[in-house]
Amino acid sequence: MTGSGKLLRTKGGKSHLRRKTSKRTKRQFTEMIPVTSKGTRKRVQRLAPYLSKYKANPNARSGQK
Repeated sequence: MTGSGKLLRTKGGKSHLRRKTSKRTKRQFTEMIPVTSKGTRKRVQRLAPYLSKYKANPNARSGQK
């Protein structure tokens, strides 16, 4: 989520059979694109307060162990 409240996502298909794709296509997979579906946006924003609780690596940002 951005500072202005926009919900962003990455594109799918980034790992499977990626060797066949061109450099340009691989680079386009890294772009962040906004979520346009109102239903999905509403659902994720409702769950947003709980996102920090279930991080994969919760101490990564603070530098603690």
